[in-house]
Parts: sequence; structure tokens; C-alpha cells
Amino acid sequence: MTDAIMLLDPTMIANVNDPTYFYKKNVTYKAVTWGLDFARKRMSSIPMLNTVSHVIVQVEKLITERRQFHQNMLLHYLENFKEEELGLTHDEVNLIWSSIYESRIQWFAFWESNAAKNNWARYGVNNFYLNFRAGTTNLKNAQSIYSEVSDRMNFAFQKVTFNNEKVIVNLFDKESMFQNRPAVTLNYDRPNQIVRKRVVLNLAQLGLSFVPLSSTIKDYIGSFIKSFYEQQQITEGALYGYFESNGDSKGQKQVHAQYLNPFDGLTL
Repeated sequence: MTDAIMLLDPTMIANVNDPTYFYKKNVTYKAVTWGLDFARKRMSSIPMLNTVSHVIVQVEKLITERRQFHQNMLLHYLENFKEEELGLTHDEVNLIWSSIYESRIQWFAFWESNAAKNNWARYGVNNFYLNFRAGTTNLKNAQSIYSEVSDRMNFAFQKVTFNNEKVIVNLFDKESMFQNRPAVTLNYDRPNQIVRKRVVLNLAQLGLSFVPLSSTIKDYIGSFIKSFYEQQQITEGALYGYFESNGDSKGQKQVHAQYLNPFDGLTL
């Protein structure tokens, strides 16, 4: 268990010197968890193995979410500030971008890891602007439902007027599994709307564990519930960075309240 947790390295959000730093950790971590799962199935008489396996899966999930949240904060700064303002060189910024996107390569995607290694200086920049354009396309596709489109805050967030309310929408993540429009991240007219919804959804997720249904049905319902907030709250790291860089402590507190990760002690 200790070996598996140490592989996660919760303090690291980028490593510019090693183009396979996160990929190697992801592959090794996967091998360790496979070993634990194999042991759990073969030695089912040892209850502790079930607990260890569950704890490691949950810890890995929360640490990965924390890292990606802070990476998205950093992406806001890399996008909107000059290199010298950040105390970095142009090449260092490009390599930080590359490391951030390298960390998001799935453990099985060795071909993508090779692509990152072979084009290390430009891998992150290319991915960032590919995602930026995808966000722009998502906004254009949904533009007809907004009565007003205001400022683009950064690569991931946009101010709009929706249903006569001034809101911020997430250009990367949908409202939910079955709602294709960009997710509303913050409602200026009803600032506590999102946090209340997420608290209710988390309680629903907890309540689902007590309902006598098959595991397949529970997994499907659970995925539907999480589709309203799980990925959205990670992307909101970029919105937190926007509020932070603009000295908007109220906005920071709002994003922090919506960010349901006990592994992250954000300071305000």
C-alpha cells in the first residue's frame, strides 16, 4: 500500500526534464494495483486486502483530481501572462505545458507517450491550442441558447447570459451525461446554485450505496450522478486561477466551495 501511494507523488504538477515522468508512474501504479487486486481475489479470506484495494483506488482518484485542478490553475497563468512576469523563459513555459499534458496520457497509450517524447518542446503547446479551439467550437455550437455572449475568461471559461441569468460556462465539459450544452459553472444571480446542487448529488451518491439494486445498475446511476460535477470541478481550477490573478477573493471562495476534494487544502 505504501509503495502504491508513494508512486502518486501528490506534490508534483510538472516535470520539464523527463518526458515520460508521469507515464512511467501511471504504468507502475497500474501494475501495483493489479497485483493488489490479484491478491485480493486469491486471498479473499484476508479482509484487509479488500480495504487496502479500495483505499488505494480512492486515494489515487483524489490525488489525480487535485493535481489536474492545480495544473488547470497553472494553465490559466501560462496562457494569460508573459514569460518574464512568471519568472520563466519561453522554452520553460513550453516544457511545462508539455509535462502537464504528458501527465494526462492513459497508462496504455504508449504511442502517445512516444509522441510526447519525440516532440517534447511542442507537445504541450500543440495540445493546449487544440483544446482551446475545441472549446471555441463548443461555444459556437451552443451560441443559439445564449441571449448574450460576453468575455472569454481563459481557454476553458466564458461569460454568457443564459435563461436571463448571467453565468459562467465551462467550454470543455457538458452539463451532464444527457445534456450536451456547456456546463454552468457559476451563476452570478444565484451564486450558491452549483454548490447546493453538488452537495445534493453527493448525498444521492451516498444514498445509492444503501439501495438494494444490482451493481451494474448502481454503477450506471452512479456514473450519471457524477457526470454533473466530477470532471467539471477539475476544469474549474482554471477559473480559480482567473479569479486569483484578478484579485477576486469572492470568486475564489465560490470555486473553492464547489470543489469537493478533501485532499486539497487550498488557501484563500
